[in-house]
Amino acid sequence: MRGLKFLDPACGSGNFLIVAYREIRRLEHRCILMVPGNDDPKKDPEGLSIVDVDQFYGIEIEPFSAKIAETALWMMDHLMNRELSSKYKQNFRRIPIKKKPNIVCRDALEIDWNDVIPNDQCDYILGNPPFLGADLMEPEQKKQTKTITNSTKLDYVSNWFVKAIEYIPHTHTHTHTISTNCICCN
Repeated sequence: MRGLKFLDPACGSGNFLIVAYREIRRLEHRCILMVPGNDDPKKDPEGLSIVDVDQFYGIEIEPFSAKIAETALWMMDHLMNRELSSKYKQNFRRIPIKKKPNIVCRDALEIDWNDVIPNDQCDYILGNPPFLGADLMEPEQKKQTKTITNSTKLDYVSNWFVKAIEYIPHTHTHTHTISTNCICCN
């Protein structure tokens, strides 16, 4: 689990990253307790958890949202540390803090995602990219969509699909994103 890396290329305030982190940590907690000797409630939990926030990457265009995503991942880390602590009746803290979430404040459609995390290191792309019908886009969004998809009739979310397709060839990366049910006009 320590080797898994997750990317949300339109992370907003980080909800998909936070939930993924929480669930990976809970799975890790179950695995920890399955190891013989780790079910002793008096055992010191220090060093048992190896999943950390540095496995999570996000791209967000809005600076305030990017900072919220980073802070929210720290908060979820704290909550998961408390959850692990409750199993052992001892405090587990990651102090000093050595790792940090990888949230980049940029336009995901204007950068190479490999600059955030190399595609051969990314296991999962997840999220809820913005969707907006072709007729409702601002001129800059229409220009981006034409450049990326070579179409003027596709929903804005199509840009993330094309970027993901360009990012993942010859890798083990899986993509799981939410989309509108209609991405084409006409």
